[in-house]
Amino acid sequence: MIIKYKKLFSDINPESFASEYGAEIIEAYLKIVKEYYDDTIKKADAAS
Repeated sequence: MIIKYKKLFSDINPESFASEYGAEIIEAYLKIVKEYYDDTIKKADAAS
């Protein structure tokens, strides 16, 4: 399994990968984090 991933990542040029996908990955991550915290804050408000 790990070998498969190593092969996958060794085939990707990091510079082009980052420029092509970096922004989308960061945006998606931030969106998930924001939703999680919004949800957590709502639950905390409801509990208090």
